[in-house]
Amino acid sequence: MARSSDPAIRLRNRDHLVEIVSSIVRDDLPIDDAKIRALATPLATAADLEQLIAMAIAELHGLHEGNIARFRLRPSELKRWRGRSE
Repeated sequence: MARSSDPAIRLRNRDHLVEIVSSIVRDDLPIDDAKIRALATPLATAADLEQLIAMAIAELHGLHEGNIARFRLRPSELKRWRGRSE
């Protein structure tokens, strides 16, 4: 799991992180910095934006069946999303 250098940023943005990660997976999108930035910009403060983007990218790369519940995702959604990149 990705950890920011400041746990307060992760805590402050945990709901935003869930929203971003679940949107990428459910919309069957690739891990793309520009798309993640577009999703994160209206959610995060300017001070938190870069770390939120970095956390989202790290979480997407680290998704597995053992942690998808944290992002309110089903195994079938993860499998479909993973299938697009294989």
